[in-house]
Amino acid sequence: PQYNLYQFSYGILPIIISAIGIIGNILLFAVYCRKKFDKNSLKLYFISLSITNNLVLLSSLRIFFQFHYKMNVEHLSNFSCKFSEYFGFLIPSISAWTLVLISFDRMIKIIFCRRFQIMNKISFQIIALSSIFIINMIVYVPMVVFR
Repeated sequence: PQYNLYQFSYGILPIIISAIGIIGNILLFAVYCRKKFDKNSLKLYFISLSITNNLVLLSSLRIFFQFHYKMNVEHLSNFSCKFSEYFGFLIPSISAWTLVLISFDRMIKIIFCRRFQIMNKISFQIIALSSIFIINMIVYVPMVVFR
């Protein structure tokens, strides 16, 4: 059958973008999990980024399922509606703030070469990533409560 722009945008395009993105993020994850990158100070940040980006790409596939299979997660229950919307905002913001953290880390290491060595420690990185996750979860709680 002949596809129009709407069918392409909501049917084929999400699958193409998600497939390319998921493959790229899996490769990124595989590269940074290698032993060679154990001493790279950004390893944990990029692993976290690849995981959250894959979650964003997987959640974008709901557009495909809505279009082709008429499966709308939001219509299943009040709970699924609220949390689908919640995670639709939460996961991309965690991904974006992880990019900010990576940029901030690089800036500090360029400006202050020998200072702030604490930023290289895994415990600091885990705390920073956990803080991003928890703060974003708190920021988007009103979506669940008032939706």
